[in-house]
Amino acid sequence: MCVPKVAPMSMPAAHPGPLPVEGRGSRFLAPMRVHVMCRCLLPMKRSHRQCSVFSFQCFQFSVAAPLEIGNRKLKIGTTLPSIGLVNSSAKIHLTYYLEVISSWCYWAEPAWAELKRRYANELEFSWKISLLDPSGLPRSREQTDWFYRRSGPIVRSPFMLNSGWFDPSLREYEAPNFLAEAAKDFGVTDDRVRLALAHAGLREGLPVGQWEISGPIAAQAAGAPEAALLAKAKSPEIKKRVQATTAEFHALQVTQRPTFVLQSNIGDRVVLSGLVTVAPIAAAIDAMLSDAAAYASHAAHFGTTPP
Repeated sequence: MCVPKVAPMSMPAAHPGPLPVEGRGSRFLAPMRVHVMCRCLLPMKRSHRQCSVFSFQCFQFSVAAPLEIGNRKLKIGTTLPSIGLVNSSAKIHLTYYLEVISSWCYWAEPAWAELKRRYANELEFSWKISLLDPSGLPRSREQTDWFYRRSGPIVRSPFMLNSGWFDPSLREYEAPNFLAEAAKDFGVTDDRVRLALAHAGLREGLPVGQWEISGPIAAQAAGAPEAALLAKAKSPEIKKRVQATTAEFHALQVTQRPTFVLQSNIGDRVVLSGLVTVAPIAAAIDAMLSDAAAYASHAAHFGTTPP
């Protein structure tokens, strides 16, 4: 049985040829260059040796220098979890509550994409619609432009959003939101449909609140028949689903979209509402991964809770 040890690069190697990796885990406040070493504890074998299989808890170790393990040649940046050399038992789910035509959700999309990239091997990701009602919608196009002139500089945007989508006759923007939700039933569970609709409204200024405008955009993004997608989006089933996820959002007792909810397998829960940058969300994720890994380590040593 091999028990891994992690040490900074500046420390002398305990055995020849330690594995150079980048790591982020319970010992690290920020990514740092580390050596992964394995100390053999088998009786009569006290010499240090390099192990070819890792079973310890870590979050995201990646190769920091060209490395060969057996017949595998790993490039710089290869994550050990992605090639099956690290097994993490941490279970964390990140849910993103959004409204397709929300400007702050639009500004949060780069953070969402980065979190999915950075924690691809550690987290499960999903998004849910939280429909804006009249209390959360702008009252006029002039007011919408004023909001955009505020949010744009806050996020250092080189462009201003387009308020052309605003329709004073609508109390809710069912078309873009229901179409994005309906696309899930056509196997499109990623972000492409809702991003296409958001771009059409917020960048191009198209009146995406109209079914005849949003329908073709969503169908093209989903690669689905327009008539079938529209029929699904207008069905009672989709309306009921969106109402349910909107009710979930309000049950959190928050008012801002985007809202991010983190839930771990050890019962930890974090709700971040109105934030659109990576740093605070990543900090919460790292803390939760650290705690989940600590619980897993304890269970490996002492087993489950006794009766």
